[in-house]
Amino acid sequence: LLGEMAEVIHLSNKSSPNNKKSLLRVLLSDNDFADVTLVSGDNQHVAAHRAVLGASSPFLRRILFESLQQRTFLYLGQVDSQVVEALVQWLYLGRCEVDRGWMEQLCSLAGQLGVQDLQEATAAVIGRDRKEQHEATAAVIGRDMKEQQEATDDFIVPDMQNPPQDD
Repeated sequence: LLGEMAEVIHLSNKSSPNNKKSLLRVLLSDNDFADVTLVSGDNQHVAAHRAVLGASSPFLRRILFESLQQRTFLYLGQVDSQVVEALVQWLYLGRCEVDRGWMEQLCSLAGQLGVQDLQEATAAVIGRDRKEQHEATAAVIGRDMKEQQEATDDFIVPDMQNPPQDD
């Protein structure tokens, strides 16, 4: 029976993407099987899983492959804990929340770790912020120049070389 030409049946779970997201959400919140600790510059520890980190970042994959210890600690230098937590949220969930003030640091970290989609997302926000800031600055300068011109118009100095003629 098995020697005959067998028909291959493909099975798929239509809710599989949702189930995978749900599983990653559980992994993110449950540190029981975490095998990597990311240590921020402000000495906060963020637990993570070697498989998720390695699959998400070529840089972390190389580091973690070289260190097959049971528990690995990675010190991320001057990176703030909010940025590390945002990075881990992105790697697990494909989204994160971070204060606008940490956006540059998150973009830089994503670039260093080779997390291209996060780097592109943060760079887009930074670009929009810079454009808005530039437009706001230009509007203020324009308003200031107009006010200065109006103030100057109020104080016209008479031309002494050509005094007005009495008719």
